[in-house]
Amino acid sequence: MILLLKGENLYGDGVNIATRLKTLAQPNGISISKSIYELIYKKTSLEFNDLGIQQIKENSFHVYDIVLEPTQKRNLKNKDNTSDKNVKFSIAAFCFCLLIAGFLFVTLGQQETNQPEELFLDSKAIKMIVVEFRNLSYEAETLNLAQGLTQAIRTKLSNYEEVSVPSEEVRNKLFKNGKLDEKFAEKLGISHAVSGSVQKSGTSWRITAELADKISSELLWSKTADFKDTDALAIQDEISDEVLASTMTKITMGEDAELDRVVFSSSSDFLDFMNWRSNWLTRTPESLIIAEKLSANLTTKLSDENVYKYLMPGWNAFARLRRNLADDEVADKELLYSSIEKSLLLNPGYAHNLAGLTALIFEKDCQKAGYHLEEFVKAGKNSNRYRQLGYVLITCDDQDNAIKHLNVALRLEPNAKNAEIKQMIIAAHMFKKDFSKALIVGENFIKQGLKDKSTQNLMAFIYLLQDDLQNAKVYSSVLKETKELNSEEFKEVASLCGYFCSTFYKDNYEIK
Repeated sequence: MILLLKGENLYGDGVNIATRLKTLAQPNGISISKSIYELIYKKTSLEFNDLGIQQIKENSFHVYDIVLEPTQKRNLKNKDNTSDKNVKFSIAAFCFCLLIAGFLFVTLGQQETNQPEELFLDSKAIKMIVVEFRNLSYEAETLNLAQGLTQAIRTKLSNYEEVSVPSEEVRNKLFKNGKLDEKFAEKLGISHAVSGSVQKSGTSWRITAELADKISSELLWSKTADFKDTDALAIQDEISDEVLASTMTKITMGEDAELDRVVFSSSSDFLDFMNWRSNWLTRTPESLIIAEKLSANLTTKLSDENVYKYLMPGWNAFARLRRNLADDEVADKELLYSSIEKSLLLNPGYAHNLAGLTALIFEKDCQKAGYHLEEFVKAGKNSNRYRQLGYVLITCDDQDNAIKHLNVALRLEPNAKNAEIKQMIIAAHMFKKDFSKALIVGENFIKQGLKDKSTQNLMAFIYLLQDDLQNAKVYSSVLKETKELNSEEFKEVASLCGYFCSTFYKDNYEIK
């Protein structure tokens, strides 16, 4: 039996059979096919009436009535008027289909069983596990707080879109006899773990929490917090907020998140802001809609002194204009420049990047863009700000300074989020037309573990610039069957690579 779901519509043989069964069923009665009967008759006390093989239009199948009351027992003549040979053939065909259906049933059942693991594995977010906090005082009250802390941290992290935490079902498989199954965790791609302990002495509590990189076995962050006469829920809130903040600063967003955190007095507002930022950076129409909803809700709660009350609407307008999604370009431009003006007056250290990127993208003014991004770096020397300056310098054809600043960014950036910086360093060498150096740098990054598709497409494009189709094939599935490169394939590889390759292709290969 084959079913196809398209939109809200269902198509296929199964739908045909269901329609025919509806025709055969008595008023207020239920008729089922033999394949359904075989699945349920041993698992229910219902009475069934075997009607034999029935034929309606082009469908021939074995039918059973579910007898809900004695009056529903009936005899139907076999409506299959074909020869015995055809009947036997139909039965054989039906049995074959039933065998296939059974195989699909088992296979799909297996897939359904593994679905939570597959969904977790498919997530592009950074995968983390929260290990049960240890009870060091061996008291019921301490145990309750340890369990509460574990759950509070899991909940807090699961609400952050840059992180994926395993479901309860997957978590139960991960922990055997209270111990983490390291091999299974590695298979699921879990890269970071939160752990800790709870101790009590009199009315005082001591909580320790740690964040570790499971791949490098490096301790990224730790905290010891003492509480006296404090409500357990307040302890859970404070520690889970600290773990979330450390996740943002040490794993996902880098030190820029620490600068942003001081602007928000509420941890829930800060989480909404970080989810806005995550969706904005995803750069799809769908994620922008989510970002706009988050910012619309958040800006109503922020005070007039919070710079992001003006910056978030400004960044949203920037994105709509950049991606040609604006319903009213004039209104969005007014909103963008108004946001820049208000933000620069209120807190310029947070606003220079929006001002600089607006100058770069919409005004084509490299001098103005460079000034604002350099001021942005001075206000907070962290990886994200050096990366943004590097982007402006590449676009403005100052590749040597771009490479210098991007290498600073690379030294500062947490391992989990440095792929984009590495790609930009490779691209800067490409724009210098030093293709050999670009490939050497790229191959070294790949040996160090850089294996994402964007990097592979970038490497394929640069190999094509070197007229090296064989090595380009190693990195691009588009070229696997290519024996001689044509202009359309070259353009497609540039498109798959993204902004830098497309720009390089447009500047050097398109006919002006």
